[in-house]
Amino acid sequence: MYGQLKVDRALVFLCRAADQNHAGAQRQIGLIYAHGIHGITPKPALAYMWFSLSVVNGYERSTRHADWMFTKLTDMEKNSAQRLLTDWQPGQCEREFASTGFGN
Repeated sequence: MYGQLKVDRALVFLCRAADQNHAGAQRQIGLIYAHGIHGITPKPALAYMWFSLSVVNGYERSTRHADWMFTKLTDMEKNSAQRLLTDWQPGQCEREFASTGFGN
């Protein structure tokens, strides 16, 4: 229980950094969504979005992650991922994780 609380709090702070365009944090969120770790359901389109944001914000090593994730997406997921990337706004990560119960 205590260990999960620490993970939840760490995810909240990671999200805050990602939502403030911290490229390394965005990459980490992408990894969480790509692999479904820390109790998060894998969401390939969101993983692609976070990897892409990480690249835009200067973490060029995330390019290979974004490219790899893009090859895993269906055509419908590719359209969704592009829309997510276009529509992204600060605060999205915290809202997404809050809806899963993290940080409560």
